[in-house]
Amino acid sequence: MPANNFNSKKKFVYYAPLVNLKQDAAFRPYIEIPMEMKNHGFESYLICGKLNLKPPDGINIIETGIVSEKRFDIFRVYRFTKNFLHNYKPDIFIYFHLNLIIIPLILFSRIYHLKTKYLVKLDSDGSDFKKTNNINNILKRLYIVFLSYYVSGIIIENTCGLQILRDIKFINKSKLLLLPNSFSSRQYKIKKYQDELRKNYILFVGRIHPEKNLSLLIDAFVGATKSYKGWQLHLVGPIDDENYFKKLTNDYKCYILNNKILFCGPLFGKQLLLEYLHASIFCLPSINESFGIARLEAMANGIPVITSEAGCGMEFKNFGSLIFYHDDRVKLEYYIKALICSELKRIEISEKQSKNLITYSIIIQKLLDFLE
Repeated sequence: MPANNFNSKKKFVYYAPLVNLKQDAAFRPYIEIPMEMKNHGFESYLICGKLNLKPPDGINIIETGIVSEKRFDIFRVYRFTKNFLHNYKPDIFIYFHLNLIIIPLILFSRIYHLKTKYLVKLDSDGSDFKKTNNINNILKRLYIVFLSYYVSGIIIENTCGLQILRDIKFINKSKLLLLPNSFSSRQYKIKKYQDELRKNYILFVGRIHPEKNLSLLIDAFVGATKSYKGWQLHLVGPIDDENYFKKLTNDYKCYILNNKILFCGPLFGKQLLLEYLHASIFCLPSINESFGIARLEAMANGIPVITSEAGCGMEFKNFGSLIFYHDDRVKLEYYIKALICSELKRIEISEKQSKNLITYSIIIQKLLDFLE
């Protein structure tokens, strides 16, 4: 067990009371963080709105049954949480995302002399905290400054967001903690590219939605494979925008009919693992991302990654991945063609990526060190 000064009787809570947890890469941290805290000796709790996946062994799941942000429901959440704090007295409490509920919870803890350490985990690349004259932006920046003096820490997922927060006037910089997400080491073991039988296809994992920029990916793929027959594009994920899906299937009908482009739908567990293990290239061309955990899952499975700059994508250049701007189809096509042409290049990028991956065990130890 990793060394730290917390004993095994202490309690940890990952708090997402309005979130409907599904089998999707975006929801992995909700499970992995409490699991890793358990591995570090904590009695671990996950509080969520609803859990629509198989509950993991070893952590305590509490469902609020609330998945909306109506005023009445917010009051119910507060009352529920106040009772939980009073009865369980957790030592570390991570509140997922920015919300006003955190203020009365801190006040409640102080009134009843609880020693709970509160942290706020931002689901953001920091772009929504960039300075503008928009009133909502101004209020959000003021609120994050206020919180920085009353919580034990504010967790941001990437260096881009960290820098934006550090630039906010009067913010307490000592409370800012860079804590990236990772891949599930329970679900995926780090693989080398050459460990598996790779097939000639490029993989995308994510929602079928305009924000994912799939039309640009398809155009670049079609252009790059004109001289390379037998390559496919596998698009894995749920249809989040029916009109966008219909447009894609109409615009690229001939490629779909010829099995050059496959819409695979949402895949989980072993089916998703097989897609990762057999893919030769992974691409995430998003216009907007919060973090993009699928990129890390692809790296863990030995796939060279091409990604846009969204979700602090430039950070992945340090991993060895190939980066392009989300509106630069020419650069994306060039990268796809370069990797199709050279298996050695694919292996080289894969090896660089795997050397830079960090696990949740290391991430949680960093959190505990920060709180000591």
